[in-house]
Amino acid sequence: MPTLADVLKARLRISLHLRPTTLFGYATLNELLNADVFIKHENHQPVGAFKVRGGVNLISQLSGDERERGVVTASTGNHGQSIAYGSAPPGGVGPDLRRLVRLRQRLRVRLKR
Repeated sequence: MPTLADVLKARLRISLHLRPTTLFGYATLNELLNADVFIKHENHQPVGAFKVRGGVNLISQLSGDERERGVVTASTGNHGQSIAYGSAPPGGVGPDLRRLVRLRQRLRVRLKR
């Protein structure tokens, strides 16, 4: 079970790679719910989902040898994209996430047959 210390360490590791997610308020929603409501748009993160934090956190904890051997994920969804994003070299260009999305779409079509 992660401790508070683990969460704070993860927050620091992640903050080196991702910006905080902005909160947005919407007057109509506030009025409808009779409350001040704030929406956290995770779709503004690089892969369009909150899971990017998990990938960045996981990859940032790998040793140099582990990074050198590489990382494989069987997911073509948000988790797979987060691992791909986290695996990009520092300051470098990572995998083309659009290709991952197209692959996911092709797999879905094949699975429906």
